[in-house]
Order: sequence, then structure tokens, then C-alpha cells
Amino acid sequence: MTVHKASQRKSLFAQPSSAYYLILGSVSILTALGLVMVLSASSVTSLNESGNSFAVVLRQGIFLALALPLAWLAMHLKETLWIPIARTSLVVSAGLLILPQIPGVGKTIGGNTNWIGIGSFTIQPSEFAKVGMILWCAMRLRIHDQRSSQGKFSSPISLIAPGVALLLFLVLLGKDLGTAVVFAAIVAGILFISGLPMRAFAAFGFILGIPFLILIINSSNRLNRFAAFFDPFSVENYKGVGWQQAHSIMGLASGGALGTGLGSSKQKWGNLPEAHTDFIFAVIGEELGLLGTLAVLILFGILILG
Repeated sequence: MTVHKASQRKSLFAQPSSAYYLILGSVSILTALGLVMVLSASSVTSLNESGNSFAVVLRQGIFLALALPLAWLAMHLKETLWIPIARTSLVVSAGLLILPQIPGVGKTIGGNTNWIGIGSFTIQPSEFAKVGMILWCAMRLRIHDQRSSQGKFSSPISLIAPGVALLLFLVLLGKDLGTAVVFAAIVAGILFISGLPMRAFAAFGFILGIPFLILIINSSNRLNRFAAFFDPFSVENYKGVGWQQAHSIMGLASGGALGTGLGSSKQKWGNLPEAHTDFIFAVIGEELGLLGTLAVLILFGILILG
């Protein structure tokens, strides 16, 4: 009986292949480097806001400790157990994205209502919805492969378009165009890796780009930010919407080949907003130099190729 139960438990898990170890190594190094750089980039802000230079990195450490067992489980689960999870992931993702729109639950940060407050923590449901969307798209593309192998007509775009459109709509309800762009980029990456013909891929990008272009044009703030992306140092942009981009470029430029040294960034001292989140790559470039930024890009490349 004991042997039978043990064999049942073993059957629930698939043996990791060499690709898993390649991915695991890349993720482990990126995670460790990420924690170190979050500590460096957030220390000044944390000390100013809470009196503790380690406040932000400790919170990230808690999230990491919670995520590691889940990551181990996800890596070892067999495909047959992922299928029912993927089937419900779209509904779960949509439900998560609705939460910030509920009065009293959602929180507005930086003009975007895409956060919820749980005690002293703020959580962005769209981060979890990204994972759900990836699982759902993978399941739908699996259906596409099955139909194609049987000689049946199947369009990968038509299979995933309704669900993706729903999630994008819910993200845009919170006025978070940036996150919507990330969602669209993830879907584009999935379709590209799945072998979608370049002609269809270009058509998908064109169709998806039209509503985003309309949203940018119809908002003066978004239009100004878009223009500042190309010229953040102009007189009109530098002390306004271009400040963040300009100082991120300054940080990267001042790092040189080898960097100014770990912990010695000048931009994180109030010059670069969100230095430990959106613009942490600029701090990496400033402190670790070109070699540090190339190392990060190479690790992500290994992760993708793995």
C-alpha cells in the first residue's frame, strides 16, 4: 500500500529535463542579482520613508520565500495537471483584474487604479493575471496544434483573441496603458515563439497597435510622455514628463564599462523616481556598468532560449 501511494505521488511529477536546469540556473542568478540591486536602489528611499534601509528588500524577500515552494511545484507538475489549471486561468485572471475597480478595494497609484490594498501591503493583480493569461494562451495554442495535426483549419489568433481582448479591456479600465502594452507584448512573444507566420504576426501587430495609438493620441498626458521618450532632454520635457527617462540615461551613461561600484549610484538619491522598480536597469547600468547590463541581458537570453 505504501509503495503504491509512493508511486502515485511520483507519477504526479515529471522529471525535469536539461532545459529546466538551464532555466533554473538563469532564474536563480537573476533573482539573487535582483535582490541585491533592489537593496541598493531602494535603500535611500526606504531610509527616508520608514527609517529602515532594508524595508523594501525585506518585503521582496518575504514574497520570494512564499514563491519558491510554488515555483518548485510548478516546475515538477506533469502536463496533465496543468491542463485543468489553464482552463480556469482566464476566469481567474479576469476576476483579479476586476478587483481594483470595486470601490473600497482598489487603490489609485500614479493615476492608475490597478492596485488593491491588503493590510500594509499593496498588490497589483495584473501581475498574477499575466501568469494566468500565459497559461490560457498556451492551452489554446495546444488546441491549435491538435487541430492542425488532424488536418483541420485552425487560426491561433482567433483562438486567443477573445480572451486576450477581455483582459486588455479590464486592464485599460484602470487607465493603465503601460500594463496593457506589457500584456500585448507577452501575447506577441507567445505567438512568435509558437511559429506564427510573419505576415500574420505583422497583421496582428498592426490591428493591435491601432487602439493603442488612439488611446495615446486622445490623451495629452500620454502624448507628451510618448514624445518625451524620444527627446527627454528637450527644454519642454526635461523638468516634466522627460525627467525620469533623462535621469535613467544619465545613470546608464555615467556607469561606463565597469560601473561606479555597487551601492554608489547618484541617481537613486532622489533624481530617479521608482529607481528600484520601473527603472532599476538604469541603476544596474550605473553601478555595474556595461558589463552588468550585458550580463542581465545574456541571462534573459538564456532564459528565453532555454
